Amino acid sequence: MSITTDPSRDLLADNDDLASQTSTHVNMLSHTQSPNPHHHHKRTRDAASLSTSSTSDNPAHSYIQFNTPLQSTKISIFSTLASALANASIPPDSISNTIHFCAFPSTRIIDEKLAFITILDPTLTPTIVSIIRSTFDLSLPTPIDSLPTPPSHSDVDTTNDPDPNSQFPRNCRIISCPFYNGGTNIFSHDPTGMAMAQTHGHHLHLELLTSLPPTTLNAIGWTCCCSTCPHIFLSPTDLRAHQSNCTLRISTNTPTLDPTTLPHWTPLFSICPDSRKTELTTIIRTSPESTPTSLFPLISQWFMESKPDHQPATPFDHHEL
Repeated sequence: MSITTDPSRDLLADNDDLASQTSTHVNMLSHTQSPNPHHHHKRTRDAASLSTSSTSDNPAHSYIQFNTPLQSTKISIFSTLASALANASIPPDSISNTIHFCAFPSTRIIDEKLAFITILDPTLTPTIVSIIRSTFDLSLPTPIDSLPTPPSHSDVDTTNDPDPNSQFPRNCRIISCPFYNGGTNIFSHDPTGMAMAQTHGHHLHLELLTSLPPTTLNAIGWTCCCSTCPHIFLSPTDLRAHQSNCTLRISTNTPTLDPTTLPHWTPLFSICPDSRKTELTTIIRTSPESTPTSLFPLISQWFMESKPDHQPATPFDHHEL
């Protein structure tokens, strides 16, 4: 299913597979060596050189890429994978608690995304690939050489939409994202297109978008609920619906509000060990700048520390992440 109403602009869905082209191009670059004008000069390699070579042949970390539903979260992936590792007698801290997401370079794959994790013990990579394959249905895990560079504030295109009639940005405004599409519109100019653009931003770029200054965020069509609520929206209808029930917006002047009752903190509390939930509550109350994303590394570390060596397998449906 294509998400553009103009086939001539579906630049990412041509017969040529962009992902394959990119992979081939990278491989060509990595195997192409510059001529060495001094190739005839040979010298004995000393111990330091040999040591450096040995280190490069045995990297400290390795990486795995796999498919996951577009709406899956870092917290749900991490907690499910950590449980599966523990069930296989592999320490949960064998993986980093940092997870990266990236869009598929195709407008025909709109309900999934790529997830990237770091393996802290490369010798476990084949085993963890197998665990991911059996834990997440149709995830197609693959070892890769490096992680994609995460987008930064400098990747945000704040130029005006070339179509003056557009009510929302009809392509992703993150230049490094495939859905930026060279600044060319992708999403249809209707409520369906707006919903797709909003879902794309929520589930692929939320961390970056919520870190932008309000003026930059507004310049690319997004609006924040209020100064105390991190939720952002492209759709004015969705924004108003959220604001009418937003506990943070309604209770802005209630500093003693229990954060465990706020829906955006629920996923973090779900993986926080019971023995540390009071501590998490204190952190949230005393650090109003905190967000679920900023506290995720800390809480995931608590989660790993609380895991026993063996844990019963947890039933898991790939499409309920």
